Amino acid sequence: MCRKQINIYIAGPMAGKEKFNHPAFDAAEQSLKSKGIYKPYNPALADREGGLSTAELQERIEDKAIVKRVLKRDVDAIFECSSIYMLRGWEHSKGARMEHALAVALGYSVQYQ
Repeated sequence: MCRKQINIYIAGPMAGKEKFNHPAFDAAEQSLKSKGIYKPYNPALADREGGLSTAELQERIEDKAIVKRVLKRDVDAIFECSSIYMLRGWEHSKGARMEHALAVALGYSVQYQ
């Protein structure tokens, strides 16, 4: 019997973290996938697929056009999910707090690392 996978968004701190915290996002993605019931959305992977390296992100974090583009992409992704997974330290990230608030407002289940 095939089970429908749960779309889950991974949220957490990036700015100011080494390698923009991509290793933590990638590890969470692999952990969630290994459970067999989750289809994770990894914004770190989306950054890389969109051509944004961690070095470029660190350099251009003040570029409002990039921030707007990334936030819109990630908010759109949250709307495609039904659950959210919060990485440690999310409470110290403006973006992750916004993502958490949106998920709560949408009635999503919230998991914490």
